[in-house]
Amino acid sequence: MVVWLSLVGFVQKFFGFGLWVEYFQGIANERVMSVYDYPNALGLVLAPIVGGYFVLLLSKLFSERKNYIHILGYLGVFILGSISLVLAQSEGALIGLSAGVGLSLFLYNKKTRIGVVAVGFLVVGYLVFNQVLFQNIMSRVMFQDFSGQIRLQMYKETGQMLMSHGVFGAGLSSYQHAMVEYHIPTITVNGQTQPVELYLYPHNIILNFWSEIGIFGLFSFLALLVFYFKECIKNIKEQYILFLFINKSKYKYYINNY
Repeated sequence: MVVWLSLVGFVQKFFGFGLWVEYFQGIANERVMSVYDYPNALGLVLAPIVGGYFVLLLSKLFSERKNYIHILGYLGVFILGSISLVLAQSEGALIGLSAGVGLSLFLYNKKTRIGVVAVGFLVVGYLVFNQVLFQNIMSRVMFQDFSGQIRLQMYKETGQMLMSHGVFGAGLSSYQHAMVEYHIPTITVNGQTQPVELYLYPHNIILNFWSEIGIFGLFSFLALLVFYFKECIKNIKEQYILFLFINKSKYKYYINNY
């Protein structure tokens, strides 16, 4: 699936059709979206799968009996998927994938842990001397850029909606309908007024679940999340992967000894 979605995205990018075009301050920004209706949908699908293939790649690289066909296959999927996320400019997906890759390397074994720490020091050192890049990153982290301002406005509007639908939420696939009376169609950033569409969901995992299935559904989701990570931490020595993927041999061991 990753290969198919990536190839469709590459065709879009290099042949220039079906691209998602955004305008900010008169400048066009083109993003691929493959077979989906918007670029972030591609990011939501690809990021966890690509992250899982990276974990599988690690397990094959450090296996005593290396299968180079599998290694090349997993590496190819990881590279194709990563390039697609860059072309889609799905920042959340890229940040999530980077964090997942870094966490996997840090937890996998001592060698990979040392490598992650070393790269971390290099990145921090580079940011110290590159103030322009540092300021750009901080503007995004602090929601000062255009995308961040849209998100803050979206969160504010969603909060207003939840004041009236806080217990049961808006209902499944009903976010857009419930938000009509709360949505402001434009936003002003740096003196420029930009149109803002009414999105399918509020781009925040807490608000997503709350607005779809209500406060009790949100608490259920959080409880499952806590249980999941407790199991991950408890079984970390068995390489119980912090993704939705797991090493096959370790999986059998875990099931047989649970």
